[in-house]
Amino acid sequence: MEGDTSRSSCLNVGAFFVIRKIIASYHIDEMIGRIVGKDAGLFLDLAAYSILTENNAGQYYPDYAYKHPLFTKGMHVYSDSKVSDFIGQDMTGARIAFLNEWNKSRNHRSKIYVSYDSTNKHCQAGDIDLAKIGHEKDKQDKPIFNCTVAYDRNNNEPLFYEGYPGSINDVSQLQYMLEKVEGYGYKNIGFILDRGYFSEANIHYMDHHGYGFVIMVKGMKDLVSALVLKHKGSFEQSRANSIKSYKVNGVIVKMQLFPSDEKDRYFHIYYNDRKHAAERENVERKIDRIVEFLEKNRGKKIPKSPNIEKYFKLEIYNEGKEDERLLAWRERTDVIDREIALCGYFVLITSESMTAEEAKESGRKENYMTVPAALKELEKIEMIKSSDNTYRIDHAVSATQKAILKAFGMNATFSLAFFGSSLVVFKYYFHYGMKEFFLDHLKYLLITVAIGTVVYTICGAVVLQSIVITLLIKSIMCFSLTFLLYWLILRKFSNYNETITWLKKVLKAKC
Repeated sequence: MEGDTSRSSCLNVGAFFVIRKIIASYHIDEMIGRIVGKDAGLFLDLAAYSILTENNAGQYYPDYAYKHPLFTKGMHVYSDSKVSDFIGQDMTGARIAFLNEWNKSRNHRSKIYVSYDSTNKHCQAGDIDLAKIGHEKDKQDKPIFNCTVAYDRNNNEPLFYEGYPGSINDVSQLQYMLEKVEGYGYKNIGFILDRGYFSEANIHYMDHHGYGFVIMVKGMKDLVSALVLKHKGSFEQSRANSIKSYKVNGVIVKMQLFPSDEKDRYFHIYYNDRKHAAERENVERKIDRIVEFLEKNRGKKIPKSPNIEKYFKLEIYNEGKEDERLLAWRERTDVIDREIALCGYFVLITSESMTAEEAKESGRKENYMTVPAALKELEKIEMIKSSDNTYRIDHAVSATQKAILKAFGMNATFSLAFFGSSLVVFKYYFHYGMKEFFLDHLKYLLITVAIGTVVYTICGAVVLQSIVITLLIKSIMCFSLTFLLYWLILRKFSNYNETITWLKKVLKAKC
């Protein structure tokens, strides 16, 4: 429409269509519609806004909405005050309802491994109940809150997330998480967790409930360092211990994790040459940084640092007095040599017997492009507004963009057009291909035919049978017309006016 200023003349569309594909594939829009109601479109837009911009400030949402397609009806751009009011609502009930519905639809029968991890974030906002002084990772002594995500490694799907006060540590929270998993209906599961979650009590708790686990530990950690050194030199160069798909060598040791364990655990010790070189370089850099710091502060008073004193014996003049100062230092070569000897090793501890390769597979972390990097690349796919008020793709997608789209099952061959606030799709392969479209609609047609056949068979009256036959014929006609419409839009038309003209003719037909 002429003079429309509600939408930018250049829209960033690539990342939006990937997000829309994921939402449609998992029926998230349907779930949010049932739970949130009339503001479901705004909810999804805010989710997309938060993901794409890594921001949750309501005042910047209109800027995002101006330059992107939207889920709201008519792609309506809401004001920042409306967004702030919406965000300010208590969504606790909606959050719980969504997680319950989401997990209800997941597979509860097959054995799955859940990857569970957490982080903490500083919070400078005022009255936030979750923000507490706690065990922060970067030691800034500021209020934090904890957030965790549970992830199905078998099916690459998130399961649930949690937020809890910063004063609660990970070890304490684990048992509550395990109870929550049971409440969602998962029975046959194992957990992949970092060493920080594990305590003797938690291990026994999981044993009691029949949960398997995989613990990921660096070879330098006290828990496994003695075991690594004991077996060092026995498998690293052996072809029999080589896991070629991961370019590592591994060996399995069966023993107890804690003295109170009632059964043995399986320690999978791995060694990687490249990891050794990288970790050795990190150790050397760490020592060099400490030496540089000590050189700058020679003759001065320096704060106590366990990290420095771990690697160096310091000579302090008048230690503990007002004129205390650093005089000299010596490397603790035994400590440094031991750390270098442990470079390149890592350990997976499993509750169940599995080969070294199977354990590595369950604990591996994919080396893909990061999510922010992929989204930033997709944001470069743009549509430009033409003089006929139609948005068209500006240029062909790059090889990197094609690879990202392919990872989501999306074909890069497309031509999209916006007309005013309505989206018209031409040759659109992002969401559905012809095959998927046909099969989806054919499924509902076959169900209709099956029900109609049963009713026809049961009914004795000729009149009722005639009605059933008429309904079946009309269902088949509707399916055929819908499929033909989609095919024509994909294959035939190239602009909005042609499509509308043909649609008017179709709508006049009786179905």
